[in-house]
Amino acid sequence: MKTRYLLKALPLLLLCGLASEKRPRVKILLVEDDHALRVIHRDYFESDGWEVIAALDGEEGLRLAFEERIDFILLDLMPAKVDGYEICTVLRREKIATPILMLTAKGKSKTWCMDLS
Repeated sequence: MKTRYLLKALPLLLLCGLASEKRPRVKILLVEDDHALRVIHRDYFESDGWEVIAALDGEEGLRLAFEERIDFILLDLMPAKVDGYEICTVLRREKIATPILMLTAKGKSKTWCMDLS
């Protein structure tokens, strides 16, 4: 389910200028605790020539966001250890403006908006 929505969101990456042929290889941080989804997302982006660093949980994702030069973060809403909301809050508090796309398997039709600034 998440992958279908991710593929629909790819034009957003193009609008952000991340998927340009003139740009050096884009580095994506993928924070996903579900092994199967992590493999699907990683394989998809790597097959398109993007570099993917995968984190198994939110704690590792947060650490990698600070240690690596990341162009884009693909973030599960509810990874183990540290959730996606907390990761966004910490990154924005530390003035890290890397674009973030949050993924969720939640089935609610409501759209949740948060001021993470």
